[in-house]
Amino acid sequence: MVHVPFTGTPPSLNAVIGGHVNYVLCDITALPLIRSGQLKPLVVTTPQRSPLLPDVPTFAEAGQPRFNVPYWFALAAPAATPAPIIARLNREVVRACAQPRLREAFEKQAAIAVTSTPAEMTQHVAREIEIWRGVVARANITIQ
Repeated sequence: MVHVPFTGTPPSLNAVIGGHVNYVLCDITALPLIRSGQLKPLVVTTPQRSPLLPDVPTFAEAGQPRFNVPYWFALAAPAATPAPIIARLNREVVRACAQPRLREAFEKQAAIAVTSTPAEMTQHVAREIEIWRGVVARANITIQ
């Protein structure tokens, strides 16, 4: 496998469609290209199959059980934001994400709304930092 750097997902997808590279590891924004038949999904990077691509196996099912790299986004606020405001924002976001109309809008963008508490998100980010710190150290990755 040879790493080919791109300036973003769209150029990498264009390179696969154009036959310049054999495959790309990308986010689910490729879903429209998959649905149109321009790309064929091989695996998903999450521990469970994606409800958006239920027939596509996980890396674990494909023989690579240690490869688990789900794609996620978080809502963040400045560190000095008062706790009551953070709590209110969280309540409103959880409430909004429960609305069918918003869930459908997310799904049209190939996203699935998953909510948590601010404390759970803080723990998640801390775990991700530790995971990727280890990857960087083991691979001897340095800033160029």
